[in-house]
Amino acid sequence: MSGKERRSFSAEQKVAVVKRHLVEGVAISALCDQERISPTQFYQWQKQLFENGAAAFARGVETGVGSRNGSRNGDAASFSGVGSGGRN
Repeated sequence: MSGKERRSFSAEQKVAVVKRHLVEGVAISALCDQERISPTQFYQWQKQLFENGAAAFARGVETGVGSRNGSRNGDAASFSGVGSGGRN
């Protein structure tokens, strides 16, 4: 990435990008072009999301998604590990 400004994405932004592919069926190549990221970066985010996804269903963890009070918080609240341990 020489000569390019390094950008950073929040966990919420990363989840939204991966979600657009998984839920909406947007092609990875189109997402990468739109977000100006490499396909390798996309696949790293997707891997992190899948590896940390169990946290969304862990007992005793209040995620806000599907909770008893019916409120729905942001998608990334459950995936705090997304974005840690790697390049943004």
